[in-house]
This record gives sequence, C-alpha cells and structure tokens, in this order.
Amino acid sequence: MRRLLTILFFTFCSLDAIAQEADSILLDAVEIFGIPASKYASGSSIVRIDSVAKASQVNGSLQDLLQQETSLYFKEYGYGMVSSISMRGTSSSHTAVLWNGLNINSPTLGSTDFSNLPAFMFDEVQVHYGGGSSLYGSDALGGSITLQSNAPEQEGLQLQASQTIGSFGQLFSGIKANIGLQDWQLATTVYRNTAENNFPFENTARYGLPEERQENADLHNFGVMQEISYQPASNKRLSLNAWYEESENGVLPLMSNNLKEETYERIEDTHLRLSMQYQQQERWGHLQATAGFVRDQQIYDQQAPIIAQHTLARLQYDKNLSERLSIKVGSDWRYVKAAVESYEQIRFQHRVDAFASANYQALEWWKLSLNLRQSWVSGYDPPFSPSLGSEILLLNNNTQQLSLKSQVARNYRVPTFNDLYWQPGGNPELNAENGWSYESGLHYQTKRLNTEVTYYHSDMEDWIVWLDQGTFWRPQNFRNVVVNGIEGRGQYQFTLKKLKLRFSSSYAFTSSLNKVPINEYDRSENKQLPYVPRHRLTFNTHAEWREWSTGLLSQWTSQRFLTTTNESALEGYALVNLRLSRTFEWWKTQHAVSLRINNILNTDYQNVARRAMPGRNYQLSIQLHFSD
Repeated sequence: MRRLLTILFFTFCSLDAIAQEADSILLDAVEIFGIPASKYASGSSIVRIDSVAKASQVNGSLQDLLQQETSLYFKEYGYGMVSSISMRGTSSSHTAVLWNGLNINSPTLGSTDFSNLPAFMFDEVQVHYGGGSSLYGSDALGGSITLQSNAPEQEGLQLQASQTIGSFGQLFSGIKANIGLQDWQLATTVYRNTAENNFPFENTARYGLPEERQENADLHNFGVMQEISYQPASNKRLSLNAWYEESENGVLPLMSNNLKEETYERIEDTHLRLSMQYQQQERWGHLQATAGFVRDQQIYDQQAPIIAQHTLARLQYDKNLSERLSIKVGSDWRYVKAAVESYEQIRFQHRVDAFASANYQALEWWKLSLNLRQSWVSGYDPPFSPSLGSEILLLNNNTQQLSLKSQVARNYRVPTFNDLYWQPGGNPELNAENGWSYESGLHYQTKRLNTEVTYYHSDMEDWIVWLDQGTFWRPQNFRNVVVNGIEGRGQYQFTLKKLKLRFSSSYAFTSSLNKVPINEYDRSENKQLPYVPRHRLTFNTHAEWREWSTGLLSQWTSQRFLTTTNESALEGYALVNLRLSRTFEWWKTQHAVSLRINNILNTDYQNVARRAMPGRNYQLSIQLHFSD
C-alpha cells in the first residue's frame, strides 16, 4: 500500500511538468460570514467539494456526490434506499453531520441517512477527516461532514431551475430563488424527487437465476428550505434557516423476497430543522449566538411513530489577540427528547459542552492549533477531549508549497437512545465510547496541482456491540477497535488553448480490526470489521472545450466481509459513469443541458448482501439560470 500511494503521489507531481503555458481553472467561491471551523483545525485533513464536482452531480444525493469525489464508503441498502457512511473504518454513528453548525444525526439511531439529502440543497460541503470531538462534540469519532446553506450577498433576483428525467421512472425537479434587497437577503430552495425504481436484475437468490424487475423500491421525496438574512451593517448579521423534508418510500426487499408481496414494507420520514444565528464583528472580537431545533419522525410499516427532537443554544466568541494568535471560547446546551413505543416511556437527556480553541503562528513556517472540550451528559461523564494540530512549511516559494501536517486528538461518543432504552435489549449501563487518534501527512501544492497523503491511527475503547442473547439482542461495551490507514488524493488542472482539463483521484486503505474477543468462543480477534472495505479508489476526468464539457467518473470498492469472523464476503466492484453537457445562451444568461450514463459497464454488483443494484441507466438534465 505504501508503494501504491507513493506511485500515486509522484504521478500527480509529474503531471506538473506538462503544458508549461497552462492556466488554472477558476472555481466559484462561497463566502461564509462567521467563524469557520477550519480556522482551528491545523494538522487536520479537510476536503471542500468544489463547484465543478457539484455540477457533475447537481441532481443526485449527497451520498452520490461524496462517493464520486472522495474515498468515503457508503453502505446502501439498495439504490436510493437507506445509506449510512463509514469514515476511516468506523460506523455511521461515528460521523457527525452538521448543517449550519447544527448536528442533525438522529438521537435514536445516532446517524444520518445520506440518500435523503440532495446535493442541490447545499452551497458548501466539507469533509473533515479524523476524530473531531474537540471541535464538534459527540459523534465525531471517525470524522465530520459539514453542510452550509447561505443566502448570497447579491442585489436583485437570481433563479436557478433544474429538471432531470431518468431511467426507471426517475423525475427530479428543483428550484432556487435568491432575492437581494439592500440589507435583506432571501433564498428559497424547493425540490421533489420520485422514481419507480423498477430496474431489471438477475436474481441470484432464486433457482435458475431468473431476470426480474425490482419491486417495492419506489421513491417519493420532497423538501423545501427557506433562508432569510438581515445585515443592517457590514459587521452585523441575523439569519434564519428553515428546512423541511418528507419522504414516503418502499423498503427494497431481499432478493429472495422480491416477488413476495406479503413481505413488502414501507417507510415514511419527516424532518423539520430550524437554525437562527446572530453574528457581530467588532474590534473586541467576533460574537456568534446560535439557536437550533430539530424534529424527526419515522413511521415504519404503519407501526407507531418514532419521534425525536432536540433543541440547541450556543454562544461562542472569537478574537484575534495579535497577528500570530487567535482564540475561540464558547459553550452550548442541548436538550434531547424521544417518544418511542419500544422505550416504554418518553426519554430525555441534557448535554452541556464548554470548549476553547487557540490558533498560534509560532514561526513563519510553523502553525499550531489547540482545541479543548469538556462535556456533561445526563447520566454520563464523557472524557475531557483535547486535540493538538501542527502544520510545518517544509517548502514555500512562488511556484510550490510543501507542508507536513499532524494531529493528535482524544474522541468520544455517547450511546444513542436505542442503545440505552430499546426494549427488549437496551442497556442503560453502557459507557461512552472513547479513544485516541493520530495522523500525519504531506500536502503538496502548485498552481495546477493539489495533492495530499495521510497516515492515520486510532485506538478506541468501549466500542458498543449488540450481542445475541438468545431471545433478543443487547448492546455491551466489549470491543477494542484499532484502525490504521492511508489516504491519498490529488487534483491536477490546466488549460491548453481553449481546452480545459482536470484530473482528480482519491484512494483509501483501511485496516479496522477488533482486538479483543467477546468470549472464549469468539473468533473475531484481529479480523476486519464487517462492511469496511480495505481499499477504495476513485479517478475522475473533466474536460471543457468552448460550450462543451465531459467527464468520466470511476470508482472501485474492494470486497467487504459480511461477518465479524470474515468467513464470507461480497465481491469488490468497479463503477464507471459518463457525463456530457453543453452550455447555451438564452436571454443573455448561461444555461446547460447534460446527459449522464451511470454504470456504463453494466456491472452486476451488490452493496449490501442480497440487495439488488441497477445496471446501466441514463439521466437527461437541464439547468436554467436567470438573473436581474
């Protein structure tokens, strides 16, 4: 693996010798009024999904976008079904998902379904690799996904309409309207996505391997987001963001049950998320106050609804004490409540966090970040969570920059409500998961090239495992999980006359091993955790010539074990997608029409065992932009 990463690193470096007269491709910038988390994340690996990448997946889910552009792995229970993330060998409940600073992970499950998050809704998407409990609190053991939606600071009216039709009855419609009126900015985003999802597949679970149409996998998703921003002065802003979404989908059955109507199930989800922020920038510093509210409801197969909600209040202060030193201090309070029939009674929890950060430019070539967090949770005593990051410039001139990045952090995760209270099986005696993580890497950048290679290690104690008790399952703190891995990514872009070219790639090697057997009969010691691929690789190309553009988007995922003993596995698979688009001018405004062919090799694969996935399929999209 070290040889492979070395080859990839120097391959990208060698490309810089090509096209001596090349220019860089300019990407759209998104300015955020506030305190960016990356300011205090020296030594961390952070990836921002840029406008070129988002344009190639404008009507897809957030999962589609991240899976295309990063080495992250998603466990997808069928096309368009529940999708959970695995970052650096951890489970979905070990990744914090934050929208405008508000953690939107379910308090009952501890995770987020990425299939219901359309990339169309967000202005800014960032991936923060590695443990980030000191910055984001609980859930950030493996990493964090930060989502930002911002009303643009621009006078007049801007409209964006997007329409996609695709194979298997897919129909996506989205509209964005932005209005700028002096001190006021308003932005409204609405989308609707439906699909019959009745793709053909070879049913390997039935005798004779018959070809069947997928049943009970239809999708019906709708969402609306309203943003209002008032800025009476250049240093003051009040903003309100409201996001409502609902879905009513079939649950894709096991391949063996595809034609058995009596096994079909349906799921309904509704989510309401509110965020309000006040920010003031003065000589004495930057003050930010945030209030948030999230309500999630799920009805599974007409059973009693699962309702969870949490309320957040946060106050933080940021100050540049000198040209070299800046600090941030703050605190937040979170109240969580869940009404679930299987809990026997309404459950609630209070969480209070106090945090402090410092960013220090020790020398011109050396920058340090220190983050401290202490949490108090009802019935728990989470560990003190510090992190220390360092960035050292090894080379810095007008043409290139090479830096050494490193970080050490302590991380934790409080058990979910399902872990604690689900009956039968919930265990109120569970400890919070916790552990230390370390990472170090090289970042090399020129005008045309941006590449990074990172080695990481984490050691986590009290890993929560649901164990079979004979008549029910019960979670217990048994496992010690050790994760080692290497991540590499690079991007190279240049212009030859009127031809613009861009190449990007990402790779991850992940070893996620259980180190402690549960009992004398357990054979999972030193075995890879289920559904954690050891290898994942993406390679994308993008070309623009005049009004035409095309992209070839490829990804490869290695085998994934199905059991803790690694006795059975799903085969690895490769997917290749092709996109062709053309811009045109109408009413003095640029618009675009595009054709996308997914899985052009018609690969037969499974992401989760015995759940079918579609073969080759097509999408035709048009994006219209108007401004006044």
